[in-house]
Amino acid sequence: MYPDLYSLIHDVIGIEMPYLMYVKTFGYFLSLAIISTFILFYLDVKRNERVGIIKIVLLNRKNFMPSEKLPFVVLITIISALLGGKFFDILENFQKITWDNYFTIIAKSGYAYYGGLILGFVGGWLTCLRLNLPFSRLLDSLSPYLMLGYAVGRMGCHLSGDGDWGIPNPMAVPNWWFLPHFLWAYDYPNNAIESGFLIENCSGKYCYHLDPSVFPTSLYEPIIALIFSFVLYYLKPKFIEVSGIIFCFFLLFMGIERFFIEFIRINPLHKMSNILLSQAQYISILIVLISIFIMAYFLLKQKMKV
Repeated sequence: MYPDLYSLIHDVIGIEMPYLMYVKTFGYFLSLAIISTFILFYLDVKRNERVGIIKIVLLNRKNFMPSEKLPFVVLITIISALLGGKFFDILENFQKITWDNYFTIIAKSGYAYYGGLILGFVGGWLTCLRLNLPFSRLLDSLSPYLMLGYAVGRMGCHLSGDGDWGIPNPMAVPNWWFLPHFLWAYDYPNNAIESGFLIENCSGKYCYHLDPSVFPTSLYEPIIALIFSFVLYYLKPKFIEVSGIIFCFFLLFMGIERFFIEFIRINPLHKMSNILLSQAQYISILIVLISIFIMAYFLLKQKMKV
C-alpha cells in the first residue's frame, strides 16, 4: 500500500520526491475525484446549454446561463458533502468515542460516503433553489461523473489502505477463479492505519499487514462504480425527456451496490426489528425504495403527457 504519494511514485516510477511524503494518497485521490467530477460536469452542462436541454434562467430580473453559477453551487455542495461525510462517520463510530479519545477519533476517523451524498444533495438543492437553477437537469448531468468520482475516490482508499477493506477471507483460491489472487484475498501490506501484524524486516512507519487476508472491497467498489458510470452515461440520451430520472438510476445503482458489498465489509452492525445490518445497508434500502418510487412517478408523469 501507499499511504503517501512519495511511496506510490517511488515504487511505480522509481523517482525520489521526498516532499511528496506530506501528500497523503487518499487526500490526493479525493481531490482528484472532486476536480475531475466538476470539470466533466461543467462541460456536460455547457453542452446541454448549447443544444437547449438546459435553458436560460431568470434571477433578480437578470437572465443568465446555469453554468455561470455552477462553480458556486459546486463549492457549497462540496462543503456540505465533506461535513456530512465526517458527521455520519462519527455517528457510525460513536460507540468507540470516549472522553479520552474524543479528539483523536474526530481527527482520524474516515469519511462516510452516504453522509456526504445526503448532505451534499441538501446543500446543492437549497443553493439551486435560491438561484432558480434547474436542479433535476443538473443532477442528470452530474450523475455519471459522480459515479466516476466515487470510483476514483475508492481507488484512493484502496491504494492507501485506509481501512475500507472487507472481512477476513481465509478460504483458499478456488480452481475456477481466473482473476489475480489479490482480487480474492489481500493482506494490505504497509497500510495507512497500521493495522494488523508487523512485517518482517520492515522499519519505520507503515510496517503492518493483515493476517488473515481480507476481501479487497475497496477494489471491488471502484470497478463496479466504473461500470455503473458507463451505464449511466449510456442511459442519459435514452431518457432525455424525463428530467431527474438519471439521478434516480444513480441512487438505485449506488444503493444496490452498497447494500450487497456491506455483507463482506467490516462496518459495525446495528440491530433494528431483529434485523442486523450496517448503517450503510439501512440507508441503502431507503435510497433504493425512494429511487424506485420517484422513477415510477417520473415515468408515469411522462406517459400521461404523451
